[in-house]
Amino acid sequence: MLPRTLFSHLAFALMLVGGLSVYGSGTSPALPSAPESQPQPPLVENVKEILDLLAQERLEPEAGAASQHSILEAILAPLGGKGELLTEAQSVPPKKPAHPIGRHETIAVAVRYLELFHIASDAEEEMRRTLAACLQDHGVILDLRRAHTGNLASAARIADLFTDARLPIVIIIGPDTMGASEGLARELKNRQGAVVIGSPSKGYPYGRKLIALKSGYVLAVPKSSTDEPGRGVYPISPLEPDIQAAFAGDNGAPLAADPLVQKAADLITAVYAFSRQHF
Repeated sequence: MLPRTLFSHLAFALMLVGGLSVYGSGTSPALPSAPESQPQPPLVENVKEILDLLAQERLEPEAGAASQHSILEAILAPLGGKGELLTEAQSVPPKKPAHPIGRHETIAVAVRYLELFHIASDAEEEMRRTLAACLQDHGVILDLRRAHTGNLASAARIADLFTDARLPIVIIIGPDTMGASEGLARELKNRQGAVVIGSPSKGYPYGRKLIALKSGYVLAVPKSSTDEPGRGVYPISPLEPDIQAAFAGDNGAPLAADPLVQKAADLITAVYAFSRQHF
């Protein structure tokens, strides 16, 4: 028979997955229809029956951690990225950075590069001062690849600052772009036509909820708009960049060695030249 610890782990995860649709469509996942005379057993009972039959045929999965991880990831796969299995170390929330804005420098010809780590009230004030010094620049590169903390209220106000500055913007995102930074990127794209480049974001605009499993793994699922009421309505799905361009290197690498930063600078230079008809 399948080890009790593995089965209880699977059953617990399945019960959680059964309630995850609150973060998506708002309805419970549909089970296969069954004849009226034969009510459909609960999902966990179906899983137990299959696992018991596999055990009888000597086909049960191994009880090791790798096997458990593979089975649980297969259960989460139909959610389309709206559920993620983490180790305890991976689930530790990132620390709030000492400064919300990281690197801040002028590159190319009058193109300002800004790296934003944290989106909150302190970032608003610092961004206000920074953008006031950028008004004569050709445009701004906003790097959100490492921005995964903050709140959506501040994201909306920072978007207002960029809108008032009326500067061309290219936003760089990646798989670690999460939470309020996704909201900021969507706001700037919708309001100002900002160009987004890089890799798809995490797809958790309201942040994530962490649920500890008995095995020591942690289930991460996206929060819904009801967790932050009145903060705008965003799809719980990754933000797809206008220009897909992956960078396997370190986000903290020198800007001259970062092809995404160079591509963003080229885009801003081209937009500025077109607006001035300097060819």
